[in-house]
Amino acid sequence: MKFLKDFILFLVIILLQVSIFNNFLFFGYMNPYLYVYWLLSRNNEDQRALYLILAFVLGASIDIFEGSGGMHALATTFIAFIQPYLWRLVHKHGEEDEEAPWLQQLSLDRRLVFLILALFLHHLVLFTAENFGFNNVGILLKRSLYSSIFSFIFVGIYQFWKARR
Repeated sequence: MKFLKDFILFLVIILLQVSIFNNFLFFGYMNPYLYVYWLLSRNNEDQRALYLILAFVLGASIDIFEGSGGMHALATTFIAFIQPYLWRLVHKHGEEDEEAPWLQQLSLDRRLVFLILALFLHHLVLFTAENFGFNNVGILLKRSLYSSIFSFIFVGIYQFWKARR
């Protein structure tokens, strides 16, 4: 049953991203990419290869609908690959609560740092691939930062809504 629920959520996230969130573009720099949160909220330690494949499929699905040539697949696979390192960077030993969902095992401040770092790195890789390099570094960093903040706000709203249910 959990697999079916995760699969449906996976499909809903893709549909929301391509039908609603891809149509947001504020001030030419801010575009929320919330599909990344689905990836970040999953524990990947047990089935690392499956997690990397799911990350690629998630990104490739977004690429198919956007016609973006693999940039989202690159960025999501990169995030899936570095997620354990980011986790170790912010995780404090002794914080584990085996009953809590994976991301909720972190204290609020560490969870915020984890999400901000992961979202920023995802957006930086995505926009660097879109830009085909590091020319116009200022614009690249601005787009990455603003879109990360914008995505983080939506993730925060979702987290708050989920906690209230």
